[in-house]
Amino acid sequence: MIFHARRGALVRFAAVAAMLGAFLCDPSPTFAANAAESFAQTNIDKGYTILNSSVAEMQRREQFRTFILGLTDLKRIAMFTLGPYARDAAPTDLDGFVQAFRDYAVAVYEVRLSKYKGQVMRVTGSTERAPDDVIVNAQVVGGQGGQPINAAFRVRTDTADRKSTRLNSS
Repeated sequence: MIFHARRGALVRFAAVAAMLGAFLCDPSPTFAANAAESFAQTNIDKGYTILNSSVAEMQRREQFRTFILGLTDLKRIAMFTLGPYARDAAPTDLDGFVQAFRDYAVAVYEVRLSKYKGQVMRVTGSTERAPDDVIVNAQVVGGQGGQPINAAFRVRTDTADRKSTRLNSS
């Protein structure tokens, strides 16, 4: 159970780290996947650097929060979690939920991912589904169990602010 929870958190982090990759993707089929892979790896590395830094805890937490909020569209994710119930909610209730969800998501990513010190996540390839839709594959290696953890996340450019929220894991 703990392994699956850790794996799920790591897979979500992979998605978060690569979501903004869609922002820099060249729309041509030849370069879209490579740009998504490159940008995903850059942001995975940046996230791990922040989490493993030796700065004061409050400073590290603020850096990580800024990083995560810059890569993700947590409002879109929060609204997705509400599903059809969002249609009937008052705007002030939705705003409160979205803010609480942002705080929760950042805290979960930070706590769970800090458990992966000493491990490395590497992008291993990608599959272009469409010019605006790339599945990026990654593996986490270096854990105590010795088995790599596979992750696959979707990098999309179909949103107005070029942030994605789609994730698949294996």
